Amino acid sequence: MKAQKPSFQPKRLPVYLIGLILIWFIVTFLLTPTLSMLYKVFFGKGTFSLDVVRRLFSSNRAMRSLFNSFTMAFITVITVNLVGVFQIVVTEFFEIKFTPALRLAFLTPLIYSSVSLVTGYKFVYGSRGTLTRILVTLFPAIDPYWFMGFSAVLFVHTFSMTSYHIIFVRNAMRQVDNSTIEAARALGANTFQIFIKIAMPMLKPAIYAATLMLFLMALSSNAAPFILGGKDFEMINSLIQVLNSIRRVDMAALLSLILGFASFILLLVFRSVERKGQYSSLSTTPTAFKKLKIRNKPMNVFIHLLAYILFFVYMAPVLMIVLFSFAPSKVVLTEIFPTQFTLKNYIDVLTNPVYFSPLRNSILLAFLSVIGSVAVALVSVIIISKSKSKLGTLLEFVLFIPWVIPASMLAMGLISAFSTPTPLLANRILLGSFWILPIGYMIFRLPFAVRMLSAALLGINENLEEAARSMGAGIIYTYRRIILPMLRPTILSISALTFNAMLAEYTMSALLYNINNKPLGIALSDGAMSNEPEQTARVLVYIVILMAISLVTILISNHLNSKEAKSR
Repeated sequence: MKAQKPSFQPKRLPVYLIGLILIWFIVTFLLTPTLSMLYKVFFGKGTFSLDVVRRLFSSNRAMRSLFNSFTMAFITVITVNLVGVFQIVVTEFFEIKFTPALRLAFLTPLIYSSVSLVTGYKFVYGSRGTLTRILVTLFPAIDPYWFMGFSAVLFVHTFSMTSYHIIFVRNAMRQVDNSTIEAARALGANTFQIFIKIAMPMLKPAIYAATLMLFLMALSSNAAPFILGGKDFEMINSLIQVLNSIRRVDMAALLSLILGFASFILLLVFRSVERKGQYSSLSTTPTAFKKLKIRNKPMNVFIHLLAYILFFVYMAPVLMIVLFSFAPSKVVLTEIFPTQFTLKNYIDVLTNPVYFSPLRNSILLAFLSVIGSVAVALVSVIIISKSKSKLGTLLEFVLFIPWVIPASMLAMGLISAFSTPTPLLANRILLGSFWILPIGYMIFRLPFAVRMLSAALLGINENLEEAARSMGAGIIYTYRRIILPMLRPTILSISALTFNAMLAEYTMSALLYNINNKPLGIALSDGAMSNEPEQTARVLVYIVILMAISLVTILISNHLNSKEAKSR
C-alpha cells in the first residue's frame, strides 16, 4: 500500500496564516531593506560600480570619522570595564559603607540613558552647567568649554554604558562560591588575591558578554558625539546623519555598511574568545557568597573615597536636573543652585499640545514597538523550537540581522527600500509616514526579544505540551493556555526593557522621524543644542518625566513578575 500524503487540515489554517504573515514580515522589513541598501551602494547608477567606495575613502572627513569611532570604541571598552567591574566589586564583593546608596546611583543608567543622559551631563558639566559655573567662579582661568570633544564623549560613555555590567556581571558575582573563598583564605590568600585568582575567572564570561555589547554600542554611538563632539570630533553615525541630510544617500549607506560589517566581525571574534574560556566552581556543595572586608586601612580608605566620587558623578546630573526642572526658566542657565521653585515648567509641558506631543509620540511609538517585537519574536521562537531542519536555523540567523548591524544601517535600509512604492506594501510609500519609525524601533529590538524568549522556552518542560496534545488540545490552544502563561514573566521583562530603551531613542529617530511623529529623543537633542532658557527648562521636565516613566515601568514589571512567581 502506498503511504497517504498528509491532507490539508482546516484546523491548522490559522497556523498557516501566521506563518505566511511572518514570511511577509521577514522579506519586507528585514531582507528587502538590507538588500536595497547594498544595491544602492554598488548599483546606484544602474550598473555595478565601486565609485562610491573610491569617493568615500578619498574623503578626509569620512576617514577621520571612522578612525574616531574605532578609537572611541576601543578606549570605551577599557574605561567602562574598569568602572563597571569596580562598581560590582564595591557593591557585591567588598564590605563598603552606604552600599544601598551606591547601588542606587550605579543603577541610574537603566532608567536614564541615551540622549536624555547626554543632555543631563551637558547641563551639569557643559559650558553653562552647574559644575562648570562653580569651577569658573573658583578658578577663572578654566576654559568653560572644557566639556567638549573626544574627552567629553568618552566621559559620558564611561559612566553611561555600565548597564550590561549591572545586568550580567553582578549576577555572575553573586554566583561565586563562598566555600572556595574560605579555602583560599585558609591557604593564606589576602582579599585582593582572592578577587584576582577566584572571583575574576568566574566573572570572565559575563565580562566578555558585556564587552561585546558595549563595544557595539560605543562604535555606533550617536547622541554623545552629536551633542558633545563639537566641530573637531565626529563619529560615523553623526556623519551618516549629515550625509543623509544633504542627499548623499549612497555614501551614507556605505558608511552604514562598513559599520555593520565591523560589528559582525567583532561579534564573531568575541564569541570565539568567549567559547574558549569556560569557568565554573569546583565545589560540589556551593554556599552563598559573603562580602569580604578590606583589611588594609589605606586601601580601604582609597576604595571608599573612589566609590563616593563615582556616587557624585552619577547622582549630580540626576539631582540637578530634578531641582532645576522646578526652577523658573529665567534662572535655569544663570544660577548655580535654584533659589525659587515653580510648577510652571511641568504645566507648560503637560498642557501645551506642541510641547506635549514629543512625549506623547514617544510613549505611543515605544508601546507599538513592544507589541510588534514581542509578537514577532514569540511566533518566531515557537517555529524555531519546533523546526528540526535547517529552516529553523536559517530563520534564527535572519532574525539576528538587526543585532549585528547598527541602528543607522537599519534606518538607511528602510529609507532605501521604502522611499518609492513597493508591491510588498500594496504600492505604498512608507518613508515619510508615521509607521516607518515604530517599524524601525520594532526591528531594532527584535533580536533581543528573540534571544530572551528562546532562552525562556528552552527552560519549559516539553512533557507539559505533550500532555496537552495527548488530551486533544490543538497547537494554538496549547500555546495559549500552557506555554504563554509560563513565558509571561519573560515577556513582561522584555516589554519593560524595550519600552524604556525606545522612549528616548535617538540614532534611528534622527533619520526616520517626520513632523507627524517627532519623538522625545529629537526634542531632547534640539534642547541640548539650544541656549534658550525656556527650551532648556522643558528639556529638564522631559528628562524627569522620562526617568519617572522608566522607573515605574521597571517596578511594575518586577511586581507582576513576583506576583506571577508566587501564583505559580
